[in-house]
Amino acid sequence: MGKIVGISYKKSAAFTIVELLIVIVVIAILATIGVVGYGAIVRNANDTSLKEDLAKLGDAIKLVALDNQVVPDGGATSSNTGDSSLLPGVSFKPNISMYDLTVSNLYYCSGSIGGTKEFTVVAKGKSGKAFSYSSNDGLKEFTGYTWTASNSGTTVCGLAGYSAPYTWSYGYNPTNQWYIWAFSGEILTNLASNPSMETDITGWANYTGFNAPTRVTTTPWTGVARLSAVGANSSLSPRVYTDFLTDTGDVISVSFRVRSDGQAATGGFIAPKLMNGSSEVTTIAGVTTSWTPDSNGWVPVSYTFTVPAGGTKIRLSIGLASATNYSGTMGIDGLIVVKGSTVPIYADGNTPRWTWSGTANNSTSSGPAL
Repeated sequence: MGKIVGISYKKSAAFTIVELLIVIVVIAILATIGVVGYGAIVRNANDTSLKEDLAKLGDAIKLVALDNQVVPDGGATSSNTGDSSLLPGVSFKPNISMYDLTVSNLYYCSGSIGGTKEFTVVAKGKSGKAFSYSSNDGLKEFTGYTWTASNSGTTVCGLAGYSAPYTWSYGYNPTNQWYIWAFSGEILTNLASNPSMETDITGWANYTGFNAPTRVTTTPWTGVARLSAVGANSSLSPRVYTDFLTDTGDVISVSFRVRSDGQAATGGFIAPKLMNGSSEVTTIAGVTTSWTPDSNGWVPVSYTFTVPAGGTKIRLSIGLASATNYSGTMGIDGLIVVKGSTVPIYADGNTPRWTWSGTANNSTSSGPAL
């Protein structure tokens, strides 16, 4: 008989179903571990940056305390009165990407602890953790507070160890966002010290063609009041004016609202004057704008110019253009004067992006509302 040749079988290199399932499970476990580990690294990095921010803010407050020989007071008191958005003298630019922006997330407390005036700043980060930095206790995690969108400075300061009387401020809430002492963006200064006549018309006077202007609370464009001036039937471009300091070469942008009651106007009018002391050096421009009232009768006027040499301040005369000598009643409201070629628009609300020449937030204000 012939030789029987054996048949050999080569083992397949493919995975069995069981092996594939094991591999998938192992990969899933490793991926989960990686995701969890990466998340923890990100959260720890956020917490580290937030703590660095609080330490930086603490150093800024210490400098203010050193200059004034006293720890600064917050804007509100332990009885929750006063402006809780203010922290006078302190300027701090937060690393906003580290904060939880869904809640009121930054608080300042100042008061007596152990017979010494101390301060504490408290913030909540994106990781979910909150931290505090105290002049007497340094950095530590802050627990025991339920964070919300509304401000609760009295609760926070109580948890931080303060008993009445104390003062407090907060730097952010989701509605008004960053307040002026804790704002990372550009701060615009309104050079007009009384832009909306909310309490009086200090700094405003008749330039030509009006009787003495007054403050009225009827039909304001923003806030609760406006300037009102009755025409003297003597000018085709009746104007009132206000002054502000400036420097040669400054680019100045102006916007305001004007209305006319009792007589039709043909345009808004603006004529900035260069002044040297009380003397008028030159008229920089005389510009008439179109007359397109909104549904409430107000017309926006804006203009940008460069300050020439030879003077120390600008007299901003603003008003109306008229086809005949004006005898109606003009209204002015919402003046904003800033350095730069961007023309912002005055708005109502008291948010953090404006400071006013002289006292911060001299009139109810916010911006930009473009």
